[in-house]
Amino acid sequence: MILYQTSLWDRRQVELKWRVRDEMDHLISWPIDGIYAVSIMFFAWLSDKYRQRAAVIAIQAVMTLVGLVLTGFVSIPGWRYAGIFLTNAGASGYVPGILAYSSNNIISHTKRSVSTAIIVSFGGIGGIFASLVFRQVDYPSYLPGIYATIGSQLLMLVLLALTTTHFWLKNKSVRTGQADELLEGQEGFFYTL
Repeated sequence: MILYQTSLWDRRQVELKWRVRDEMDHLISWPIDGIYAVSIMFFAWLSDKYRQRAAVIAIQAVMTLVGLVLTGFVSIPGWRYAGIFLTNAGASGYVPGILAYSSNNIISHTKRSVSTAIIVSFGGIGGIFASLVFRQVDYPSYLPGIYATIGSQLLMLVLLALTTTHFWLKNKSVRTGQADELLEGQEGFFYTL
């Protein structure tokens, strides 16, 4: 949902608060889009270096939340612009990060394919949801959309904490020899946290 929100809403916020011409709108909005590539590469490198997918996803969620608050509730245009950057930087790495988190914790190709399809499908559902909560009648503040997006980020943090705790407990039971069965049916397999 957050990626759809940023593509539909951010340029409008820049235009609205700074009252810029069309040419200027393109000049101040291209760096917002450029942050995607840098953020994706940095967070991928960070999660690979420390072998921590969930922690990196949580960092991105917090960045996104801070960016949403700055963009939605601060009246100073420069801070709103910085909020758009933080929102995009945090949200852009979600898709590869969540797909990697899921794929690392599944052995079977069939399960991995189904898991990927479910994740991508929920991304589409998020797009539909974003188009319904960022309505023209809420212009110029789009507060229902901001609240819904903040809620979705908080939900993701809760689900991430639950999933990571579950994986951690499963890993611990295998390491201490208390597990009844092998994780994913494979000897030596541990869930990636």
